[in-house]
Amino acid sequence: MRDPRVALLFLILAAAPPSRVNGRAAITDDAALCQSFAVEGKPPRTVLVVTVERTYFQCARAIVRSGLGTPAAMWRRRHAHAGPGAGARLAGRHRQRRHDAEWPGRAAASFW
Repeated sequence: MRDPRVALLFLILAAAPPSRVNGRAAITDDAALCQSFAVEGKPPRTVLVVTVERTYFQCARAIVRSGLGTPAAMWRRRHAHAGPGAGARLAGRHRQRRHDAEWPGRAAASFW
């Protein structure tokens, strides 16, 4: 409430690069604005209004390297209860090492 600055990162897995938005945010209870966000006839009590000051693409290297959008990562999130080693068994450590070793070439070819 004291600092209106806000930064948003729009991340769509398997689509690069992420978009970043910096600006200022304010909470409002303006009736007309709240009504425009009604769901099943029920408007929210308040809405967050973001005034965009700057928008740009964020480097996707860390996201790509993390493998967040890979089938193995999605499986790990869905099956977290399967035990601490389940994700590593599925992905295979040799694939991870190869992925890291090939990263400089991929980055040079795919990022500006």
